[in-house]
Amino acid sequence: RNGCLQLISRHENKTGEMFDAILLVRADLTVYVPFAPGCLYDFEHVHSLVDWYHSLPRSKARLMITEPYEKFFGCTKLTRLRKDVDDYLAPFFGAAHMSTANLPVMITRENLPRFPNNMCNMFRNPFALKQDPNPEHLCKFMTYANTYNRQPGKGEVTPVSAAQTLCRQAAKPPRIALCVHGSLASELPEAVSQLRERHFSRQLGSEVTTFLHLVVDVEEGGDEDGRLRQELRARLGAKEANAVFPASVGKACGESPDAASELQWHQDQCLTMIESSGNFFDIVAMFQSGVVPIMGLKPYCMYNSQLPRRYLNLAYMAPPKRFRQAIATWKSNCSSNPANSTLDLMGETFPNDESMAMGRYSPSDPCKFFETMPWSLLNPGHVKRMVRGIPLSPNHPGAICQRKHSTLPSSSEHP
Repeated sequence: RNGCLQLISRHENKTGEMFDAILLVRADLTVYVPFAPGCLYDFEHVHSLVDWYHSLPRSKARLMITEPYEKFFGCTKLTRLRKDVDDYLAPFFGAAHMSTANLPVMITRENLPRFPNNMCNMFRNPFALKQDPNPEHLCKFMTYANTYNRQPGKGEVTPVSAAQTLCRQAAKPPRIALCVHGSLASELPEAVSQLRERHFSRQLGSEVTTFLHLVVDVEEGGDEDGRLRQELRARLGAKEANAVFPASVGKACGESPDAASELQWHQDQCLTMIESSGNFFDIVAMFQSGVVPIMGLKPYCMYNSQLPRRYLNLAYMAPPKRFRQAIATWKSNCSSNPANSTLDLMGETFPNDESMAMGRYSPSDPCKFFETMPWSLLNPGHVKRMVRGIPLSPNHPGAICQRKHSTLPSSSEHP
């Protein structure tokens, strides 16, 4: 650790810039679920997970790294009899130290005799639904018994994503149809599609086929020459046959469809397009336009692909048959009683999964992106549910955003 700090100090002296925080991470640590965006972490206090991971403010580096080193090797402070290194370091870390027991990291030793792999009780499947895979089963195949837990051979090709590396032995990548639906206008920023690719598609494997069902109001000046539609298809990799741009919202039920009815209409049209493509899919995912995961989803083997799930009414995932059953039930109820068009049946029957935390892009108010962040990720009172680190403060990040930024923080503003 002292060697790390020497390297850090040398870099700071060379560049003339000080770091805000220091992370000390063991080299044999597997990060099996993506961390949250950096702006949601608290770098003003000390946090640690046994001796695997420490984060501390740069201002405390001497007290917590240099002094223990100098006093130990200077023989001015020795370890207590039959006590370990953590006991020796405790006085230096002091009361400010906070345990980060739910970080999604796991020490990963080689799968060989005399290499104990007995700590899988600390492995987590964050926000798992009742029938999602068991954490201790996942731990074995995602860490120490993973094929890639070794030095790669000469010329060996590694998988295209971290999720495929982690999940190689636990499950096959599911074939996924992703349908983005809603308004073309709210889908335009390139950052939306980039975040969806990084946080969704890469985490759920490489076999994702994109479909588009986006309303374009040409009379209101919306893409009269079709250039934006063509650009969006190219950006998202959607084939022309897999993209439909109706001029107005259809009337799935009743004369004046409300938001729930409009949502069901889009989902029905998406599913019809997917079924007509002639391809087989294990999972259908449906996202409202402009909606992206706030942070990376879990790797695909941490989900039971047979279970339906959603995040609020922004995103849904389910096997195709479950989608069709829910839509058929909604249509039947609507035919017998149009008042039922206001019901979001999928919202009532698909369990909410907070690992799919989504935000909606809003060009007029970027801070709205954080409004749908699950409180259980943020409130320090929910330590058992807080699975991706320590939040910046008990305040909602939307409020933090409003206080600190007129736009979302740029990379230069991150610690």
